[in-house]
Amino acid sequence: VESLRVWVQAGDDQRELLATGYDGTWHSGAELEVPRRIQVTLDAKEKQLPEGPAALIAEATDFSFRKNTTRAEIPLVIDSRAPRVTVLTGLTYIRRGGTELAVYEIDEPTERHGVQVGDHFFRGFVHPKNPKQFLAFYALPHDAPKDSIPAVVADDRARNQTSVPLSISVIESRPSSDRLELSESFMRTKVAEIT
Repeated sequence: VESLRVWVQAGDDQRELLATGYDGTWHSGAELEVPRRIQVTLDAKEKQLPEGPAALIAEATDFSFRKNTTRAEIPLVIDSRAPRVTVLTGLTYIRRGGTELAVYEIDEPTERHGVQVGDHFFRGFVHPKNPKQFLAFYALPHDAPKDSIPAVVADDRARNQTSVPLSISVIESRPSSDRLELSESFMRTKVAEIT
């Protein structure tokens, strides 16, 4: 290989990612003992690429008189915009240790969506009566920090993420407890029934 060029083509826009040449001559070619490994990084925002379909293109040319060229093209989609989430659930009162329901819409297909509460993720599901809406049941654990705010999160295929906090009012409550007195005679009767 005499030269290698890698670029991304998005519509009429073309952005070069790599252009390199290798030592050698037309009669001996390049040195075969030297490994030829390349790595390119594509940052669509940095390269100011438009959203939508694109192609990653690599082209290699050899040392021959004809300058034989081989091209590989990989189709891809430029997506640097996070999904837009619209929360349809209004102010929700939730007891610490209790559960609630969030209803929301997402403007594009996602890889993952639901409600995040601290380290806990509660997956969302398609609304049974409206396929454009989603539902996620979530819990506010007893041991959740006081500043834990549940949020609807959505990740698209390009790993863009949106997080929209839910409007909640936490009802603090103590776990209920009771004391039950069991008499000695009751215990003897029940143990006798079991044995």
